Amino acid sequence: MIKLSTSACIEASTDTVWALLANLENIHAWVEPIISSHCTGEKSRGIGATRVCNLSGGISVTEEWTAWDDGRSFEYIASGMPLVKRATNRWVLHPHGNQTLVVSHAEITLKGGALAKLLEPAMRRAIKTMGPRSLAAFKYLVEHGVPYQGKHNELALAPVAC
Repeated sequence: MIKLSTSACIEASTDTVWALLANLENIHAWVEPIISSHCTGEKSRGIGATRVCNLSGGISVTEEWTAWDDGRSFEYIASGMPLVKRATNRWVLHPHGNQTLVVSHAEITLKGGALAKLLEPAMRRAIKTMGPRSLAAFKYLVEHGVPYQGKHNELALAPVAC
């Protein structure tokens, strides 16, 4: 199992950060590999909400919310990712005066037994790179009010503590 945590200090109130993080259909604005995203069913917030993220190559990932503490945290389970048996992600906001520390905790179990063990280091590196880049793009979105228009690897990484 791969366990990773990523964080970013954002120059905005927790309410402002939460408003953008809890907008589930807008993740494509700050996670570069996601081309489009939308919620399915009647819920677009809270436990039971379901989001579909469309990636290049015709890949669709479905995420279902299993925990939601409005204004503070949420957690979802993702399915449909190639080579991934199970993935969960928990997002938590920590207020620090006029700043907010955003923390993501991911747990990923790969498919394939022994083969998965061989692939784990490469997957860990890829995820370790993508997480901070996505948080840098999220920080930009929150602080500027618009998505970053360039490649996310052009952005400076966000501070990991406030």
